[in-house]
Amino acid sequence: MGLIVAGGLFALVTGGPRLLRGSNQWMGAVLFSSLDGWQRTAASVSAILAVFWSFLLVAGFYSPVAAAAPETVPHVGPATREALAVDIWVLIVAIPLAFGLAEGLVTKRRGTPLALEAVRGLVYLPALALALAVLFPWTLWERARRMLRRDVQHFHRIFIEIDRYDAVLECIAARLRDHGLDVRAMPAPLAVRVGRWLAHHLGPPAFRERTPYVLHTLVGEGVGLAVYPSLLDLFASKQVIGRARSALWGQLPPEGFWWTRSRAGRELEASILGRSGELPDDIPAKLAALEGGPDEWRALQQEYLMVTHIPVGERAEA
Repeated sequence: MGLIVAGGLFALVTGGPRLLRGSNQWMGAVLFSSLDGWQRTAASVSAILAVFWSFLLVAGFYSPVAAAAPETVPHVGPATREALAVDIWVLIVAIPLAFGLAEGLVTKRRGTPLALEAVRGLVYLPALALALAVLFPWTLWERARRMLRRDVQHFHRIFIEIDRYDAVLECIAARLRDHGLDVRAMPAPLAVRVGRWLAHHLGPPAFRERTPYVLHTLVGEGVGLAVYPSLLDLFASKQVIGRARSALWGQLPPEGFWWTRSRAGRELEASILGRSGELPDDIPAKLAALEGGPDEWRALQQEYLMVTHIPVGERAEA
């Protein structure tokens, strides 16, 4: 028992934070890929609230049972136990109502429509919580499977314009095939499809996708690439990871695909790729002054080097 506890603590300290961070990236990409700006931030906060509400719901069912055992909650009279149970259920009902009310205010409803939207919060928040509950076991299993196979794994934050998703997916697949990786497009796993259905049909309307699209994963021998509009999730064996990296980063991104997410980074990337006119002369100075993350800076630097060193004919083919 001591060895089991020690092993569990070791796994928690060394791999727990990374696992939770990876799960958060996965679930955010699955549910909220089509969102940007304040909506994406609000969706992330709502997901945290849904998780908190889920724990309250579990406690609401568990607390009366636990309180019924005198040795579990000593020195608490029957009246106090009932009061505790009532209090937690007040919270369980009040939080979704407040959530629905906030949704109604954001969408500028007034009067009866606002009251109805507040009541619909009793569906919106539980649906979001259920979607996360479906996705979390899948993320744990997927993470464990990749670790057992000793695959190399990479997450890359990106942005794909939703109306160009299919074209970008086909372009990435073609580039992988050009590098000797015979991949085929497959719909996302069942847990992902169920989680998305719950969020986009029963979840908060403010966070639902405006342009329908079907998430796909590119799968081949020893390689897999889940293409989310806000995240590339690459896993590959050590034998083919080099070819996969070359296919993804060795060429300029296709139309509708951006390696940057910040406003300043997106504007600079558009200038480098010629999507906003001719290539300016002050790109190096703008790169030096960019206040963004290291991943964005590296992506922009690589794109600038490719633009300035790849011949025009080869660049047009890319």
